[in-house]
Amino acid sequence: MQQDVAPTDVSVALAAHQAGRLEEAVAAYRQILAVDRQHVDALHLLGVALQQTGDSVAAEALMREALALGENALILVNLGFLLQDTQRLPAAEAAFCRALELAPDLGDAHNALGKVLRLDGRLDEAEAHIRRALALLPVQSPQLADAYNNLGNILGQRGRPDESAAAYRQAIAAAPEVALPYFNLASHLHARQQWPEAEAAYRRALALQPAFAEAYNNLALLLGETGRAAEADALFHYACALKPDFAEAYFNHGNLLQKTARPEAAEAAYRQTLALNPTHVGALRNLGSLLFDGGRLADAEAATRQAILLAEEVAESHYNLGNILRAQGSGKSEAAEAAYRRALALAPDFADAYFNLGKLLAELGRLDAAEAAYLNALMVRPDFADARWNLAWLRLSQGRYAEAWPDLEARYAAGRSDEAVALPVLPFPVWRGEPLAGKSLVLWPEQGFGDYLQFIRYAPLLKARGLARLTVVCPPTLAPLLATVDGVDAVVSDSAALDAHDFWALPLSLPGGLGTTLDSIPATLPYVSVPPEYTARWRDRLAGEAVKVGLVWQGNPAHRNDAHRSLADPGVLSPLWEVAGVRFISLQKDPSAPLPMRPMPSRLKWGEDLGEELTNFADTAAVIAELDLLICVDTAVAHLAGALGKPCWLLLPATGCDWRWLRERRDSPWYPGALRLFRQSMADDWTPTLHALAGELREFVAARSLP
Repeated sequence: MQQDVAPTDVSVALAAHQAGRLEEAVAAYRQILAVDRQHVDALHLLGVALQQTGDSVAAEALMREALALGENALILVNLGFLLQDTQRLPAAEAAFCRALELAPDLGDAHNALGKVLRLDGRLDEAEAHIRRALALLPVQSPQLADAYNNLGNILGQRGRPDESAAAYRQAIAAAPEVALPYFNLASHLHARQQWPEAEAAYRRALALQPAFAEAYNNLALLLGETGRAAEADALFHYACALKPDFAEAYFNHGNLLQKTARPEAAEAAYRQTLALNPTHVGALRNLGSLLFDGGRLADAEAATRQAILLAEEVAESHYNLGNILRAQGSGKSEAAEAAYRRALALAPDFADAYFNLGKLLAELGRLDAAEAAYLNALMVRPDFADARWNLAWLRLSQGRYAEAWPDLEARYAAGRSDEAVALPVLPFPVWRGEPLAGKSLVLWPEQGFGDYLQFIRYAPLLKARGLARLTVVCPPTLAPLLATVDGVDAVVSDSAALDAHDFWALPLSLPGGLGTTLDSIPATLPYVSVPPEYTARWRDRLAGEAVKVGLVWQGNPAHRNDAHRSLADPGVLSPLWEVAGVRFISLQKDPSAPLPMRPMPSRLKWGEDLGEELTNFADTAAVIAELDLLICVDTAVAHLAGALGKPCWLLLPATGCDWRWLRERRDSPWYPGALRLFRQSMADDWTPTLHALAGELREFVAARSLP
């Protein structure tokens, strides 16, 4: 029986191998080795083929078996590639170095060693070997483009971006149909915000390698950064479909989804990131921020603490933890402060951390420390509008008006995070303290109705400075009332009908422009009056002997502090119902929670719920004029009562109390003799305050009953 003879020449197997027919090549190499186990080339090339199929264990064994028969530089280089691919960099380095001992001018070995040295952070040595490879590799060598690409990576890491880009372009010139240099060039251009060029390079890489998941990920990042969120969203999905274990793509997609206000999808993306990589600090940190924004504070805290456990030195994580703890209330204030201070120890120029530390300290009543924190924030970031605004708020609440008014102008500065004032576009300049004699000025509305009612008092002072004409632009609901103010020449509700003036100003800018201090507040009351036609409507309707007390228990729900200033449950007013001889009259408009309409004691005389009948502020003023007392939360009707000189008892929250009521005072220098301040003693607990107010009301009624 004749035995089959294996080919002793590997050319047939190698041809199949080079054509990509790996299964055929592997079979041919094995046939050779079945006859001649010491066939070095067959051992070596079978190892290379098996590595390409993913069987790195068998591949390594075959290469080492070949080397045992005699050291060979090319086999050592391929073994080095295998060791590098399996993350054994020191062993790979040793293999490449031994190859160069055997063949010092082997360009492939220099290139391969340079790549390993770069991964090990030894950039000087890496660059030297890559440049040696470029000098040795022939122009037509397929490794030339790879060497230029490796040089680009090294130069980029060394902070030489222009040289890095040039190396990538040389790699592209050497191998125009290879995707990787296009991708690396695109990443370089992307980092320098050269958007169109970067996008074109990413798209070229994808045209050459359609399953290039990393290129889809980076292109999606670029599109998201340039405002093309829908395209970016689709590409992130594609990147993850191509590479289901691509944790970074899920993370980047989560960031896009969070930025574009899709919290549920963002959360799912972050959780998928963590399923693939439980130690992904960025995903934990951003998940914590997302949960914080959604009010899920306990879950947010857990995610953020895990991020800190994994990477304690990241300042942003401590900052986020401070925000989460602060939101959980005074019980965690000490821990919140510690978190902010840790963030600042790690990043002394972290302006937002100074700012939020300042807000926390202000809430705790540590005003000097809060002021220092705001000043630090402004030292780091002089254009930090929110810090300047909060500094103004803090100083105003202390009565330090001269210091505070300039910073109050930050309310309309660029970069305000909330309640930014929209400035008008008018064909004449804003007033900045110029002489007013013979001039005309437009007062333009801003923020709430209460601000206009408080600061319209400055109209006579403007006229005293020689202002010839004052026009007030305001919503129709304020117009009839503001027309009664001394010094107001015209009231306009349609700004399109506004004619030319010399200047315009905002109401809250008037105190600073006129140099108001705590001792020079223009506080002559009343400074508004009720138009006669409104008085007649309400006088007879509200006649009677009982003490008439108006009630307003809620403000505008869009107000930033409404959760603390308004009474979510008007049932807390029930201590008032026990005061005899009172006729309560509701002035509340659109209550989210009405007064309880359960049976009241017979001595309680209810008037009417007038809220829905009050068509504008003149109507409301006419009702207040007929009252003996108004009891209200901090909303515009308090300023209206004060401007009318009518008694008003104002309920003030412990959290976020407005600056104009100062601190701890029971009266207001803005409305002397008219307003009394009843301050909440414990955050969000109105019960003690209302019991105290009921006692005062009983005395008020008794005094009115005296002959």
